[in-house]
Amino acid sequence: MTHVRTHRPASSTTVHVTIAARTLLGLDDEPGEVAGIGPVPAALARALAADGDWRRVLTDPVTGDVLDVSPRVYRPGAALRRFVQARDKTCTTPGCLVPAIDCDLDHEVPFEEGGQTVRANLHASCRRHHRQKTLYVFETRAAHRRRRRAAATTRWGGPAEAPF
Repeated sequence: MTHVRTHRPASSTTVHVTIAARTLLGLDDEPGEVAGIGPVPAALARALAADGDWRRVLTDPVTGDVLDVSPRVYRPGAALRRFVQARDKTCTTPGCLVPAIDCDLDHEVPFEEGGQTVRANLHASCRRHHRQKTLYVFETRAAHRRRRRAAATTRWGGPAEAPF
């Protein structure tokens, strides 16, 4: 079977927007700030933040000094993506030969369930198998065990838990 590239790895631009929570919620109109540009009107800061990936940055309300930065981000950075692609080589679903460079990076423990975007929790999964897993066409044994108790070993199985 010939592999047809289903998507290209996403390229993106990062724009750092700083906006107060009260402004983001529309409770006031303090200006936001775009890194490297400076202050921007509240409406523009809200619009820029609307479609972005968010990371909580806790600042001192008096001095503005950064006190804490959340490690929780959904999308892996370029270095982490390259590491997982090099490690996995192909989609990690047994028998699938889609090159890892053409795959999504899938969280073993879903991000929404507290899974972190780290090497140990990511694996290459072609778009087809990633969607099947996400839509519960099949689940990993780890996902099945995790629903019953905490476990995190990737082992693929079909609906009847028979390993592939």
